[in-house]
Amino acid sequence: MMVRNLSIFFKLAYFRGDYRLDCGLSTFNISRYLSAGWLDIGLSNIFTGNSTHFFVRRTFVSQALQAATVPNFEVTTEVTDHASHQLIPEYMEAYGAGLKKAKMRDMPQRRARFFHLTQMLQITRGVPGNTAEAGVFRGLSSFLICHFLRREIATSNGETHFMIDSFEGLSKPVEKDGKFPVKRHEEGAFTHTSVEIVQETLSDFGGVNIHKGWIPKVFAELPEQKYRFVHIDVDVYEPTLASFRYFFPRMSPGGIMMCDDFGPWAKNNWPGCIRAVKEFADESGQAYAVMNTGNVMFIKR
Repeated sequence: MMVRNLSIFFKLAYFRGDYRLDCGLSTFNISRYLSAGWLDIGLSNIFTGNSTHFFVRRTFVSQALQAATVPNFEVTTEVTDHASHQLIPEYMEAYGAGLKKAKMRDMPQRRARFFHLTQMLQITRGVPGNTAEAGVFRGLSSFLICHFLRREIATSNGETHFMIDSFEGLSKPVEKDGKFPVKRHEEGAFTHTSVEIVQETLSDFGGVNIHKGWIPKVFAELPEQKYRFVHIDVDVYEPTLASFRYFFPRMSPGGIMMCDDFGPWAKNNWPGCIRAVKEFADESGQAYAVMNTGNVMFIKR
């Protein structure tokens, strides 16, 4: 539910473990529904300018709205159930900084998927090897990877992170990809990027390694090395499967390989990615785990 131009005096108390939040005169941005009847509330104090996010029961907020005079009331709804990341200020700050650098708009599902990405990256701390991303687009997820690598080692400048992308849009879909990727390919999806744009997004990490080219041919440019964490976000069947086959044998034990587009999506828009995951699992004998945000991961044992 999106409510604009709403200012009311209301005191809210939210308890979760040891966490408590009491707010006075504030402006509410009720940004979206959450599962199990919770609402994610973006709150900005009109006196201090400080903002935060927290969660309250939907019925509680409805009662508050009914008690208020709401001029220019405008409501939209969007269903989601991805919110725990908003209780971690460091991630939210890094994500916001990355959006600004990449000049991308926020999407709740992407925000939650990339939160899982950064959490899995942190699990691999101490595992030998570098990090890589196949399918960079404008560099947001690589920005987050480099940000959290710098948290591990303050002097990190991105020199252990490798980025692979055509910077010319999607690879050509095949029959296993279905109709939607063909349509997106014809529309020129993901072409509004370039090496220069990504260099600007990653300008705080001047040591990053960028390799421009089509998968799998571009893999020949990479040095032979081990990886602790790899993120694959290339959308369609052939480059996804090729990326699995290239990177997983080079993963160190304890390393994690993630893929962004497994879903399942309501309209089954990216079936090629699902096929690639399942085929690789079958041929390699590796198990995989699907997250509620649509990304999937393999762990090297």
